[in-house]
Amino acid sequence: MRRLRISRLAKLLERSIPPIKHPDPNLEQYTTPGELAARLAILAALAVEEPDMASALDLGSGTCRIAAALALVGFSRVVAVELDQRLLPLCLEGLRALGIGSVVLPVNARAEALPLPEGRVDVVAMNPPFGVWRRRADTRFLMSAFRLRPVRVVAILKGGNTQYFERLARRWGYRVAVEGEYLFPIPASMPKHRSRIRRIAVEVIVFDRE
Repeated sequence: MRRLRISRLAKLLERSIPPIKHPDPNLEQYTTPGELAARLAILAALAVEEPDMASALDLGSGTCRIAAALALVGFSRVVAVELDQRLLPLCLEGLRALGIGSVVLPVNARAEALPLPEGRVDVVAMNPPFGVWRRRADTRFLMSAFRLRPVRVVAILKGGNTQYFERLARRWGYRVAVEGEYLFPIPASMPKHRSRIRRIAVEVIVFDRE
């Protein structure tokens, strides 16, 4: 794994990968802060002995901050799956700026209909919808990740639901560890938002295959 401090990696991502400027409320889109994207990538890399021989998936990639972080910590192949075609140019722009365009493959697809067979990715790192406006959207993303049978899934999930995620993970043969609790900033960008920046409690959860 390439030795990059979280703070250094976060600054690279914030500077090079643009935010989602006009989120689609139907897709419950939120820009992943650089620090959390960096943290997920490092946790993902710790699950494999040689990231430069491993593959990773960013599910619901947005403008590809997590995908870029995975490439920067050393994964040799990263697939970035995003349904919203508007975000593809922003993703490609950021990847070119970081010099990792040949490592990350953006794919336009639904999380529930991944064009990937079981065993094709070693790890999954993602910031799925929190399931606030789209009920159980987070569950659908997790199930899509589990179906691929990676050795590790790392996700940013809305706080307060750990027991539910533990029960879900056990059914798929994964054990759960909460890496940390954070406040996720959500700028006012949707009609239902009343404050300029709202911060919601999230957890970074690690799911390891048993």
